[in-house]
Amino acid sequence: MKTRWMVLAGLFPLIVVGGCSQPAEKGIVVEDAWVRLPAVPGRPAAGYATIKGDTGTFSAMLRGAASPKAQKIELHVTMTMGEKMVGMKPIAQIPVPPNTTLFLKPGSAHMMMFGVASELKPGDTMPITFQFDTGAKTVDAKLVGAGDPAPQ
Repeated sequence: MKTRWMVLAGLFPLIVVGGCSQPAEKGIVVEDAWVRLPAVPGRPAAGYATIKGDTGTFSAMLRGAASPKAQKIELHVTMTMGEKMVGMKPIAQIPVPPNTTLFLKPGSAHMMMFGVASELKPGDTMPITFQFDTGAKTVDAKLVGAGDPAPQ
């Protein structure tokens, strides 16, 4: 029970209600996708993105992601106790309510990418298809090295 509340508390800061921004295009928008490549070959990479909900009234559910450059991608959430990270847990889906922005970011919800193609290098891109219950969106994610700063 305690873990469930930690997971739910971890998801709360992911969704920020929009208000002062310009109207976005109709439908879900995925932008600013990037992947931190593993420091050790063969280990998982981590993926991040900004997902903007529909500007209308329908909610969507992020159900997963896939890429031809990774064997498997899982949605994960970072679990914390106070200010301390205590682990990560796979999750099946993340809600994307209308008129909100979901941030997949370090220390929060993110993607874990297993079996990433060994030829990928910092500065390259890789396609990621985000799977929503309302359809799929494919974007090219920027690749950064393990010790490199996140893209701006």
